[in-house]
Amino acid sequence: MLLFVAWIVRNLIRSNVGRQIIALRASEPAAASSGISPNLTKLRLFLVSAAIAGAGGAMLVTADGAANNITYVTQAGLIWLASVVLWGVRRPAAAVLAGLSATLFPALLSSGFTLPSWLGSVSWSGSGGRGSARMR
Repeated sequence: MLLFVAWIVRNLIRSNVGRQIIALRASEPAAASSGISPNLTKLRLFLVSAAIAGAGGAMLVTADGAANNITYVTQAGLIWLASVVLWGVRRPAAAVLAGLSATLFPALLSSGFTLPSWLGSVSWSGSGGRGSARMR
């Protein structure tokens, strides 16, 4: 599904509608003066983003069985949003990297890790309890 959505976004960017979106992002008055309807272009962009978000939500509920404010807290969504902004909003791969980092980094920090010996002797015993970073 991820590859399909990435393919759709890539083709959208290369299409006439994608060029309209890019022109609108660069300068709304210039796009309007060249005959591009800003309202229609924004509506199309909202439609595509809502469809992608809806497909993701449907897949999430299908995999987990339910989604509500107890199972998915607001902070998780805000962390993912911050990750997307940090990785780069304009790149579709940023959403993939943000999803991976928002999922893997908290699990890595809570369970602990040890770097390979060739990188140095640094270990983390996890955030639960009295664990802390150690350098040898």
